[in-house]
Amino acid sequence: MPDSDNRRRRSAAFRNLGIFLCGQGLSNIGTFSQVVALSLLVLDLSDSGFALGATVSLQAVPQLLLSPWAGPLLDRLPLRRLMLATALIGALQATILAVLAATDRISLPWVWVLALMLGCVQVFDRPAVPTFLSELVPPELIPRAVSLASSVQAFGRLGGPALAAVLYTWHGAGLVFGVNAASYFIVVAALLALRADAMFPRERRHGRQGSLMVGRACSASPRASTRSRRSWPGCSWRGISGCRPG
Repeated sequence: MPDSDNRRRRSAAFRNLGIFLCGQGLSNIGTFSQVVALSLLVLDLSDSGFALGATVSLQAVPQLLLSPWAGPLLDRLPLRRLMLATALIGALQATILAVLAATDRISLPWVWVLALMLGCVQVFDRPAVPTFLSELVPPELIPRAVSLASSVQAFGRLGGPALAAVLYTWHGAGLVFGVNAASYFIVVAALLALRADAMFPRERRHGRQGSLMVGRACSASPRASTRSRRSWPGCSWRGISGCRPG
């Protein structure tokens, strides 16, 4: 009976993982298509390399300033709810861009404000995604889940720019931003479709523990994870974001 229950739970865990990665894959395509379309739009609006560089920099500024606090915060928050929030905020950002671009009311200040908004979302969303994998599958399957997630992200890097090139040429930036907004709602639907009884909740930390940088190292690859566990005795598969010196 216990073996039968374990098989059913593992089967449900693979279902959860498939749903989650499908949502993330489509979202990655939308995100990378928006990156390309936003760059093309800035060049169309300004014909300025400086303006393009400022747009890219504004997306990176929140990560520079907020990343030291993002890791410990992720250790304390329920990741599923956090990712629902970041997906909804990302959808709002992309929808505003789509409406402004479609109505020809877009301007550089709007682009910069919304680029900064997207950067704030990604500070929490990017580390939350690999960390959440530890809640979807049992510990021994995390390396496989991380490999699949890496493949999904690579697919988004390839498919997103190609999609942006087609849609931007056909109907302009507004359509690309609209597709990205829709992809965020797919993430929301995928997160809501996960079966809670098949998940593996991690222990959330309440002190000033946890390291975002080490958490990333733990989730990068199976080989990197092994090295991290040797170097950091407090690092466990079940708590990727909770890695800490022993």
